Amino acid sequence: MLDNLQRLSLEERDVRAVHFLQRSLLSKPWTLVRDLQLFSPAASWDSSPIHGARTCDLHKMCEIPLQESTPSSTKFSSILLVLDSTADDLPEDIHSCWSSIVEKLEPEQTLLLLSRYFNDMSEVIDKFGGIVIEFIGDAIYAVFGAPVRNREHAEAGVNAMLKMLKTVQRINQWAKHRLLPEVSIRCGVHSGTVQVGNMGFHSRLKCGVMGAGAEIPSKLEEMNKTYGTHNLISESTFHKLPPDGYVMRPIDFVDMSHGADDPEPVYEVMSQIANSSSPSTRSSRRDTLARKYETALDMYTEKRFAKAAAQFREVSTSMGQTFGIYDKPSVLMRKRAAYYMQHPPPEGWKGVWTRTREPDETDGVEDEVVYVCV
Repeated sequence: MLDNLQRLSLEERDVRAVHFLQRSLLSKPWTLVRDLQLFSPAASWDSSPIHGARTCDLHKMCEIPLQESTPSSTKFSSILLVLDSTADDLPEDIHSCWSSIVEKLEPEQTLLLLSRYFNDMSEVIDKFGGIVIEFIGDAIYAVFGAPVRNREHAEAGVNAMLKMLKTVQRINQWAKHRLLPEVSIRCGVHSGTVQVGNMGFHSRLKCGVMGAGAEIPSKLEEMNKTYGTHNLISESTFHKLPPDGYVMRPIDFVDMSHGADDPEPVYEVMSQIANSSSPSTRSSRRDTLARKYETALDMYTEKRFAKAAAQFREVSTSMGQTFGIYDKPSVLMRKRAAYYMQHPPPEGWKGVWTRTREPDETDGVEDEVVYVCV
């Protein structure tokens, strides 16, 4: 059937594909999928095809085995990653700045930058076995582990995320030579239970994701703005990763479900360990600082704020001296600990920061000077 479809005109292929999907997919449009994992850099996928990426568009469904596009098992699992573009040269409080970038560019320049961005990111998605679900603005949603089964979906999604963070550096080198602005990305990764399948109407279908878990990656991506991180993963994803394969640290405890009884930790993947049997000195140092941060976070949640503040300060200083990094998570958490030293949290506090703004001089919390060695 696929060979015949490829010899037909585009219009005829549309008609044949719609009829086929009506008969075979719409009869069972949704299937429960466990541990979904998606992603997000975006653009209108009708106007700009991305080379190499497997999507759930009707035309693409005619170019790969149709049975791979049909959700048919409750044992599928996948990871959700959400990426967003930011400009490195804008003030820290203006992170949702893609519109600010566009305002400075001609339409042709915007299209050129987005096309390169989408193309390179989509190639990474495809390399790690992901499926592009949708482009939304400057975000890309992709799924790992569904509809094609992959038992190591969490690793595939996180490895793709780390590769994309490195790919941005190559894009920025290319952009610099063309006088285009540099960009960065933020990522959110979650493993949960959602429904995935084809949705829409008989002449327009797309692969969609529904369920409470589908919203968590975007929440994690937004949290990156608070902590100054480029990636955050949920607790469920953390537990699916081999502990000796990555350097990770818990960043904070958050209320992920709006009033849930137990707050959940969110984690940053600091690096991948290429050889777990003999990790590099750099990975070992990162791991040591990650453990120090984790200890400080434990002190923080146990209300030992003075010790927590001192430990967070030590981490931020070491990050600056060892890696030349301004480590905003440790700086931020030190300020919160210092605030709670003067304004103790109420009984029953479980470690979640509930104030609408971060502590500053008006709260009696001094800014911290961090020396970064470059």
